[in-house]
Amino acid sequence: MKVSKFFRAAVEMLERKPWLPGAVFLAPLLLSLLLAVLLLANICDSSFRFLPDYPDRLIVFLDYCVIYLWFFTSPVLAIVMFILPVAMLCSARCRFTGLKMLLAAFCALCAGMLLWLAIWLVALFSGEQMEIATENLARKAEAGRMGKTDYVRKKIPHMRRRVWMYGNRRYRIRLESTDPDRYSLTDLYWRYNIWRKEAESRRLLEGVERWENRKGGLFLETARGECYELDFESGRLKKCPSKKKGEDGK
Repeated sequence: MKVSKFFRAAVEMLERKPWLPGAVFLAPLLLSLLLAVLLLANICDSSFRFLPDYPDRLIVFLDYCVIYLWFFTSPVLAIVMFILPVAMLCSARCRFTGLKMLLAAFCALCAGMLLWLAIWLVALFSGEQMEIATENLARKAEAGRMGKTDYVRKKIPHMRRRVWMYGNRRYRIRLESTDPDRYSLTDLYWRYNIWRKEAESRRLLEGVERWENRKGGLFLETARGECYELDFESGRLKKCPSKKKGEDGK
């Protein structure tokens, strides 16, 4: 009796919400994408970042959650999502509801394929840290078995930063060449174009090798050994008489 009431209530709920199985199918994929983005954020350097580096155990836990939600949970729910409308098509009373559920299932499957691809792309960039975190945990466990209190932890490499902003984001230093490392300095708000109604940029210096953020400006050194000073307020870039060493961001 209770079982029949349960099935009757389930059918009535599906009649009101035929999209529900599709939503249940998409939920673990969305959660998996969110966790994959959190893993990617761990190796991305940004001026807006506020989270510290994740511990190794958290990295491994998040990676396992992504894998299980992505590879195991979502396929099972996809099968259930299509079995339910097919079963309801066998009943004359629920045939129209089964058709609506089948249509919703195909729409959810298309959205799920896009989410699947997005998770794969995000995981592709952040997969190396899982191997390093697992290796670090193994080193820690080995050190504990040997009675040692410390161990050599391998650092999680971050994605290489390519852009630095200075002077209230007016001046940009960007990586232009990686072999060898060479940067360029650009004034993003050089002047205002009244016809286009937008600010025009101007490249101030190329071949920058090192730079240092100083009060009110930048000190820069090029690969040719020339030194320059940039004043944030005036936007003037002048050559220095003496050569100094400095570096910021490298």
